[in-house]
Amino acid sequence: MAGACLAGLLVVCSRDALRAGYGVSDWLAWLDCAGEHPPTRYAPGFSETGFSKVQRGMTREEVKWLLGEPLDKRRWPPSGYLWEYSEPGTNIPHFHQRDILFTPDGKVSQRVKRYYNEDCERPF
Repeated sequence: MAGACLAGLLVVCSRDALRAGYGVSDWLAWLDCAGEHPPTRYAPGFSETGFSKVQRGMTREEVKWLLGEPLDKRRWPPSGYLWEYSEPGTNIPHFHQRDILFTPDGKVSQRVKRYYNEDCERPF
């Protein structure tokens, strides 16, 4: 019986993680939360559809047009900028991370979409 419960949990977690578009490492971070998935707070105007349209080389203005203003903007070493479009909705540091990294001249260099679990932290 316990095996069936674990298998059911794996199927539900797998389906939810795959629906979110996560790879294996994010799926494991998701699973490591043991079913505890606190809410994620997103920037006003953010949508997964808009986020999926962000491409490398887009300008800040193009990103703003698709996603609106981020929750936070900051310099990102070695040079460039980070715009954060999500953050934990509670004090539990597990959430659906959505960030955009820009080059120093304001062009998209990377789109970050992962399930952040502080216990499984890795650089992006």
